[in-house]
Amino acid sequence: MERYEHTDGRIYEVSTDGTYYSEGTPDRVMELLDMARRMNYFVWMRLGDHETGRDWMDDCDVTGFVSRSMGPIKIPILLATRRSSGGGSILDSCIVKLVVHGGGYNRAWQSANYQAPDLVIEHDPNGKGPAAVLVRKRHDDQTIEARFPNRVKAQRWVDFITGRRLTK
Repeated sequence: MERYEHTDGRIYEVSTDGTYYSEGTPDRVMELLDMARRMNYFVWMRLGDHETGRDWMDDCDVTGFVSRSMGPIKIPILLATRRSSGGGSILDSCIVKLVVHGGGYNRAWQSANYQAPDLVIEHDPNGKGPAAVLVRKRHDDQTIEARFPNRVKAQRWVDFITGRRLTK
């Protein structure tokens, strides 16, 4: 991989096909994103902290199709559908888990210290809805991550966040 330093001080790693990735992006992530872009495959990713391996539990802008921005510095962007004409940049250096789906099978990668979130579906303790998804940080410390009108929707969301389901 070739390195490129922008005039504003940002450092990029340039893949073999000319895509500029943020410094610190794992080589395997670059390879998988390049392949997904070339083959027009679907991607599902988890963003988080590489040092701790902790998942940020974002559920927006983490699935879609990879393309590149226009101009001299072509960064990876995420498209909602194959036919979309624009999208937001991918936080490639923050990917802690990645699945590329296409061609009849999945290709997966995850950070060596990735920590899957410990999610529990319970009756909403605050009484604001029938089901709440709680995140356990420690045995006795739980915070509500999301609320749902029923357990089926809560389970679908948990399956999406944990990777058992690639779409919401």
